[in-house]
Amino acid sequence: MTFTTRNHQSALFRLAVVAAVFGIAGCQHRVAPAPLIGGVTVSGRVLDGGGNAGLGGVEVGLYSGNAERFATPVMSGATNGSGYFSISSVEPGYYLLRAVKGGYRELNQRLQVPAGRLPALVIRLFQGSTGCVSSATPHTAFASCP
Repeated sequence: MTFTTRNHQSALFRLAVVAAVFGIAGCQHRVAPAPLIGGVTVSGRVLDGGGNAGLGGVEVGLYSGNAERFATPVMSGATNGSGYFSISSVEPGYYLLRAVKGGYRELNQRLQVPAGRLPALVIRLFQGSTGCVSSATPHTAFASCP
């Protein structure tokens, strides 16, 4: 079999294209961060303080830091129309749980996420704009708000 200049260039071109495609895909595979596997799911429901109606559009976030200041956002999400939220792949540890919705008092509470499983949280937000002490504890809807 003899190679002409035309056949040789075509073969080299195809080889270069294949090398570029595999090279780019290989680099992306090596550079892309691995997904966090495992962890704990923090989930629950945010309710209107006066009743059992779920609140949609509440931003629920977890923040990390030292015991005095929790300033580093870790993960957050928003509740669905029925007030349910779920934050997956959370590493065990202490966090500040923050729930915010316009027209409601903000909830800020320290939350310990254990290794294993965390029962669903019930969070109550009360209308108003001043501070409020609420509880976001598993299967409890405690609040000391008016």
